[in-house]
Amino acid sequence: MASPSRPRCRRAPAPLALLLALAACTGDDAATSATESTSTSAATETGTETDTTGAAPVDLSECSAIRVCGVVSAFPGGPGNPDPTDYTDAQRCALETLAMGGPTELHYSDGCEGMCYGSLIHVRGDDSVIVSRYAEVFDGGVDLDGIQAQLETFAESDLCALKPASYFTGCLATFDASCASESHWVEACASPAPAVCEV
Repeated sequence: MASPSRPRCRRAPAPLALLLALAACTGDDAATSATESTSTSAATETGTETDTTGAAPVDLSECSAIRVCGVVSAFPGGPGNPDPTDYTDAQRCALETLAMGGPTELHYSDGCEGMCYGSLIHVRGDDSVIVSRYAEVFDGGVDLDGIQAQLETFAESDLCALKPASYFTGCLATFDASCASESHWVEACASPAPAVCEV
């Protein structure tokens, strides 16, 4: 004697057909729904769902680093400017901060003769440094301590290594005008910098 087969879902005169079809199919549909529900719940609990809404930052203005020391200005150069004999308060603050390593961020200004130019020095937790230069603009850009600036994107910025702490402590112990220049704070620079605020 043949085994009874599972009823198949097929069209029959309504409304009796609808009742029969629901009775035959409900078991499989319920099982499928339960499985999907369990899978979704498990994924949520274990954090395996992927968030695809995040986007990589475009420039350092989108990072949340705490900027310290105010505007660290370079020594003025050119005829008529006396040779410096000591660091400014902001320069000394920068050297002390860099001696301690990251994470931190400094605003370095090359000067504002006509237009302002400078850099953001973004020191990450592993003491890698992203150096992004800027130029003052009249429209657009971002506000950097009162300067409306067009900041380099990560693709235009440099990734460097912070010099050892001994370099900065040596600068603090004995005045050296070159120690106040941001180009002397880093080494082994390469471009482009990765679009990652922290590591």
